[in-house]
Amino acid sequence: MDGEKEYTVVVEKTDGREVVGRIAAEFPCRREPPLPVVLYQGVAKGEKMDLVVQKATEIGVTTLVPVLTERVVVRLDAAKGEQRRERWQRIAREAAKQAGRGRVPLVEKLHTWPEAVARAAAEGYPAVVLWEKAERGLKEFIAAWPRPAGVSLFIGPEGGLTEAEVELARQQGFAVAGLGPRILRTETAGMVAAALFLFAWGDIG
Repeated sequence: MDGEKEYTVVVEKTDGREVVGRIAAEFPCRREPPLPVVLYQGVAKGEKMDLVVQKATEIGVTTLVPVLTERVVVRLDAAKGEQRRERWQRIAREAAKQAGRGRVPLVEKLHTWPEAVARAAAEGYPAVVLWEKAERGLKEFIAAWPRPAGVSLFIGPEGGLTEAEVELARQQGFAVAGLGPRILRTETAGMVAAALFLFAWGDIG
C-alpha cells in the first residue's frame, strides 16, 4: 500500500535484505477513512501518550499533533521533544501495520497551544475543542453540520484546558463541545470523539 492504492506483488527475487517484486494488480486503497481527522492532543504523561497514538492510528486518525498546553505536566525541550516525536511515529507505524492501514499517520512536532490553534485555522477544517465545561454536546454539532472535508479535534491534557485556551480557540471560530455527563480521561476523549466523527461521516460501523 502507498496511501492511495493497494498492490498485489509477485516476489521475483530475494537477496539478503532486499526483495524485488513485480506489481501484478492494483486497486484503490480501501482501508483509509474518507474523512481526514487531525487530532490535537495535549501531551499526556507516562505511557498514556503512547496509548493515544496507538489507538488513534487504529481508529483512523490521519494526523496527530502533540500540544504543550498550560496544564501539561510533561516538560520537554526541543531535543527531548523530537525524541518523543520519533518514538510516537514508530508506534504509529507499528499500529498502522497491525490495523492494515493504507498509510501511516503523521505525528507532527510539538506545538504550543497558540501554534496548534493557528495551524488548525490555516488548514481550514471545522475544529472542535472538547471541554468538560461546554454547554453543548458534540452530537449536536455532528447533527447540525453538513459533511466536512475533514475535522480537527482538540483534547486537553490530564488537568484539562484553561478558560483562556478555550477562549483563544473560540476567537478563531472553533466549536466548543462536551462528550456527555461523565468526565473522560485525556487518553479516552480523543478516541471517542474521533470514532463519533468517523461513524457519522467515515467508515466506522
